[in-house]
Amino acid sequence: MLTARPLTESFSLPWRHDPAFDSERFESPEAYARAYETACETQRWDELLRPGERATLFVFRPLKGHAMRALMPQGRGSGITTQMCALAFRLALMRVDNFEIPDAPKLDRASDRDFPELGPMVRVEFVDYLDALCVAAGHPFGSIVNELGAEVITRCVVPSPR
Repeated sequence: MLTARPLTESFSLPWRHDPAFDSERFESPEAYARAYETACETQRWDELLRPGERATLFVFRPLKGHAMRALMPQGRGSGITTQMCALAFRLALMRVDNFEIPDAPKLDRASDRDFPELGPMVRVEFVDYLDALCVAAGHPFGSIVNELGAEVITRCVVPSPR
């Protein structure tokens, strides 16, 4: 039976390349991807973690009505864009757990002059910092924000199998 995910509950997501995760111990990249997706759905990370490590968890609120309509692509066949992912990430992010980097910008919210109709969201300086972390760690530019933003959108529009 399909049921909708509750749109009132917050949810946590880690970046799939978090150094706390031991992806090498899985038999294949596909096996790790399946374990990661299961962990995201169940919110249980233990199977992925290296001994003694804690993942950085990005805690999101679901996006509703007006925000989702503003983010949805226009027309059939339109896909999710990186700008949609970044905006969903910025609108939904409430806090980051286990993120202790002294020079990181503050995680605060303000209206964006380019998207005033969406209301307060995480400032672009925080997203730019995460983008730089990706590149410094040898991963594609924007992968934290794009991957997690896409998941925020998916969780808000796709029913959850139960």
